[in-house]
Amino acid sequence: MAKPSILIVEDHPNMREALAGIINKHDMVALEAEDGLGAIRILRDVMPDAVILDVELPGGINGMDILQAMRKKKRFQDTPIILHTSQPAIANMPESNAADLVILKPADPYELIVMLKRLINARKGK
Repeated sequence: MAKPSILIVEDHPNMREALAGIINKHDMVALEAEDGLGAIRILRDVMPDAVILDVELPGGINGMDILQAMRKKKRFQDTPIILHTSQPAIANMPESNAADLVILKPADPYELIVMLKRLINARKGK
């Protein structure tokens, strides 16, 4: 059985690498994008099992743009998406309702793993 793939969209290299490291250690495969355009490129070719999405990204395509675009595509409608943000107000924005979870930075990495596995298993009906 293939390991679940998790797309991490995060512009801060240290945060992205830390998340990727913990994901890879827990029998999952981390895919990394540093901005919205990078995420779009990956999503054209890959169907991740879940996405961890920073809200504030450089380059003109932010996390909310990616979230809305993914939810409009049938193939991504059930993909678990976690918004990972330093802004508590994001959780109260109507646009954030399209996400499965909103987690404030810095998230406890082990709690994040538990949440990812639960979301993936729920999607697969386990």
